[in-house]
Amino acid sequence: VLDHSTHTYTNIHNGEKYMSVTTLIGKYKKPFDKDYWSAKIAQRDGKDQEQVLKEWETITKTAQNRGTNIHSIMEEYLKKQYITEGYEDLINSFDKKCTGVIKSSSNILCEHAVYSHEYKLAGTADVIVENNDLFYILDFKTNKKFSTPINLI
Repeated sequence: VLDHSTHTYTNIHNGEKYMSVTTLIGKYKKPFDKDYWSAKIAQRDGKDQEQVLKEWETITKTAQNRGTNIHSIMEEYLKKQYITEGYEDLINSFDKKCTGVIKSSSNILCEHAVYSHEYKLAGTADVIVENNDLFYILDFKTNKKFSTPINLI
């Protein structure tokens, strides 16, 4: 079970905490030194460091809200074939990228928890598509680096 407020997973049978996949990946990434970089940006742009940090916080919250919104829109589409007004291009992009992946006979799971008891590791898959004995795991990426509305990885 995922506790959304702390982003922690717990095995409901024995109460054991599992590491999230995000946390595991983070162990292999060099942490972003926001104090160092915000000072550099502030100096470069002639701003106060606190102002830069607040701007970054606003950008982060906006991006998180956008990502949550896109995930909700896609979940509504996949579960109910409902297309949110104004997001037709997003759905069309998704459908084009998923040609041959999602079929009328597909079993589709959205925001589905996956876990390994052996490794005490858990995460949430954006979408899992089952076609007979073949599985596709879809991950929605909504950051600025991607040039199309939906990228399947």
